[in-house]
Amino acid sequence: MLYVAERTAGGWSEPKYAGQGMFVSSDRAGNVYTTHLGEKADFICRVVLSGNAIAGYEDLKGGIEKIRGISDSVAHPCAAPDGSYILFDTEGGPHLFVSFKQKDGAWGEAIDLVRHGLDPKAGIASITPDGRYLFFGLGADLYWVSTQLITDLRPN
Repeated sequence: MLYVAERTAGGWSEPKYAGQGMFVSSDRAGNVYTTHLGEKADFICRVVLSGNAIAGYEDLKGGIEKIRGISDSVAHPCAAPDGSYILFDTEGGPHLFVSFKQKDGAWGEAIDLVRHGLDPKAGIASITPDGRYLFFGLGADLYWVSTQLITDLRPN
């Protein structure tokens, strides 16, 4: 479940229920992504907001949709601060992928980061606000690498 609290002059308001979801990420433009917990599968989506409440969920089209066809769990979205790519994992946490946003707004082919040096059990990614570092979990530990790994994969 997702809750929203607003910053006030005296601190933070009481949290209010916003809607269903898990593991929220956003970009600087205000696009919000979450894991939608479906009846048969989990998947990442863009949240459609109405005020401070979730009005709906928009499936991410393109390469991410193809991964959903082979995995029951596509979860834990992590949007780049500039919105140009999104990281996610499969099978409940491990195995990271990246997909770049295309000019038409669809998401490009999902690139398996295991093929580019990350451990197959790496998951639950986070990008620093300046976009320079990628943090991820591996076992019970946290690791970080430069996002140059992702930049080098960006299609021309």
